[in-house]
Amino acid sequence: GGNMINIAYAVRDNHRTPVNIFAECLILAGVSAGEAMSRVSITNISIGGCHVRAKPGYLSNDCDVAIRFGEQAMVCGRVCWTNELDFGVRFTEKLSPPILEEIVQSCQPWRTFRSVA
Repeated sequence: GGNMINIAYAVRDNHRTPVNIFAECLILAGVSAGEAMSRVSITNISIGGCHVRAKPGYLSNDCDVAIRFGEQAMVCGRVCWTNELDFGVRFTEKLSPPILEEIVQSCQPWRTFRSVA
């Protein structure tokens, strides 16, 4: 029937801010668990989740991930949809608006990050 709710849109119930932020993504659980922290690009973000661009096949639905936005924040969430180059993450706990604002305002391009090693 026409009652199916597309899961891809569930992450979009909060206002999304288009951004171009480099972040680090660590897969905590799921088929790809254990892969080292990878550089990803965040293309939009809201208090409830974000849209991530990463290399193809990086992860799959229902992986638990942690995304680190520079020194600003480390946010845990679950992958709720994927396609070839992008995936959506629903945050485990919604960000507070001031934290979201800080992430959007102060995240720097990747080259300014310190190494995790």
